[in-house]
Amino acid sequence: MTYYGSKALARNARTVRKNTLTIAEEIPEDKYAFRPAPDSSSVAQILSHITVSTRGNHEMHAVAKIKTMVGVDFAARVREREALEKQLHTKAQILDALRKDGEAWRRISTRSRNRSWPTRSRSHRGPSRPPRAASR
Repeated sequence: MTYYGSKALARNARTVRKNTLTIAEEIPEDKYAFRPAPDSSSVAQILSHITVSTRGNHEMHAVAKIKTMVGVDFAARVREREALEKQLHTKAQILDALRKDGEAWRRISTRSRNRSWPTRSRSHRGPSRPPRAASR
């Protein structure tokens, strides 16, 4: 297991958001409709999903300050995010949302450090290696 303190978690979230924004800016607008396969999501749909998916976390932790997941209507939250994703169509809309959401997370991650977030978050790196066989 790897343990991340709140400072590392916030720093890594900012790095991922910055890289996502950079990529979204560099993709030409005419490529936002690109789909690698007919039944796959377009570039715009994927970026919209990434943008909106963090809003739920921000809403729960920064706005509602939820301390327990008991009673949370996850199906309703998914429907809300899906509706928000469908509102982001153009490159300008997606970039604007990425910037605003990234700034909201920056503010909450620097302000809330070690207050409402757990002090440590665990990340499992996959199955552990089996013990080595004893040599004969």
